Amino acid sequence: MEVTAIILAGGESSRMKTNKALLQWQNKTIIEHLLETLQPIANQVLISDNTNRYEFLKIPIIPDIFPATGPAAGIFSTLKHSKTEINFFTSVDTPFLSQELIFYLLKNSEGFEATIPLHQHFLEPLIAVYKKSALPVFEKCIENKIFSMQKIVEKLNCNKILISQELNFYHSDLFLNLNTFSDYEKAQKINLQKNLKV
Repeated sequence: MEVTAIILAGGESSRMKTNKALLQWQNKTIIEHLLETLQPIANQVLISDNTNRYEFLKIPIIPDIFPATGPAAGIFSTLKHSKTEINFFTSVDTPFLSQELIFYLLKNSEGFEATIPLHQHFLEPLIAVYKKSALPVFEKCIENKIFSMQKIVEKLNCNKILISQELNFYHSDLFLNLNTFSDYEKAQKINLQKNLKV
């Protein structure tokens, strides 16, 4: 299975008031930590962003074809650029993303345009598998000014896959994302506790 992994890093971090991708995590930046998670399981990694702030990573950076339309534009633009049918996406602010989760989503993606985790009654459309076959739906939605990921997902042939305690890789913070500095501090404490248990 050939897979492209894509980091959605184009957000403005308005609530964090600093670029969360470059916050420190385990003696590296969060985006470098994500790359270490993704590179062993992907044929290629792409970064969705409209600036040159990640050039130091030596990873292809793909700007939005349709600017100022949120993550839907980043997904559409990188899907268009990707050389593989299967593409795993993650937002840049998910430090507890695990390879086990990624493999589980990929394993359950056959026959679907999108495979999206359902966790504690919430869909997680920014940590998901999207096929290149989803491109026409994304393009039509964006052209019709439908930018909500929830609305776009409803138009796709989608496997909404439950992620729960029954899975051996599960932990409650798997989808924790860093919207505010207090989220970052909370994540640091959780990570410290996990390391102390090892």
